[in-house]
Amino acid sequence: MFRTTIGRMFRALSATNEAILRAESEDELFQRVCDAALFGGEFLGTSVLLADEGGLLRFVAGAGAGLGTLKNTTNFSSVNENSDDGQGLAATAFRSGRSCITNDYINDPRTKRWHVQAREIGARSAAAAPIKRHGKSIGALLVYLDQPNALTEETVGLLERMAENLSFALDNFDRDRATARITRMYAALTATNEAIMRAHSEEEMFKRVCEAAVDQGRLLGAAIFMPEPDSLWFRLAAQASEYPEITASLRFSCDPSIP
Repeated sequence: MFRTTIGRMFRALSATNEAILRAESEDELFQRVCDAALFGGEFLGTSVLLADEGGLLRFVAGAGAGLGTLKNTTNFSSVNENSDDGQGLAATAFRSGRSCITNDYINDPRTKRWHVQAREIGARSAAAAPIKRHGKSIGALLVYLDQPNALTEETVGLLERMAENLSFALDNFDRDRATARITRMYAALTATNEAIMRAHSEEEMFKRVCEAAVDQGRLLGAAIFMPEPDSLWFRLAAQASEYPEITASLRFSCDPSIP
């Protein structure tokens, strides 16, 4: 059984690495990893849980058995260690930054809250590994197996590799986004400089600059506000926006006492 489980884990690791390479967005990344881990590792179920601003671990992707329980809003785990809902594997992995396992799920007091669902789907072992972003826990990768005592140090090590590679992919997404954002802003800067050179009037210059910033910077909108003579208020001088009516409704003042 040990060799069989190790072999499954290696297949799961290989499949998740391929999924990571193919994913083009975070949502796709999470789902591809769950699918790959499920079929490559022949797990009973896999899922990705991410912490929200309220301190709850929420289901964002999954495959296999147990998804109904994980999606149910009444079954979210808390990251608060003093909460009754914060003693599960995923919450513990999130807080500690280390993997958390059970080889006897339906008798483990930490998972008591989910024992009924575990019996229904046949979960007997489970493990959670933290998902990190720039070194900080943001969630957990959770897997279920249908046999007790199915998790060894070696298999947990492979699960941790899967989570680490997922975390690395998230960091790469951030780096790629930052690089793309800088590239777009340089393009916008070049375009606005050209717009300034081509404009024949102040009004045309403002309009060209806004359009260049939006087109080349891929912004939702850009606007120029100028102070009105003998007034505490600014006027909208030019804009380019997907929501022009919203931009046109904005009012700004140079008086700090005016909200």
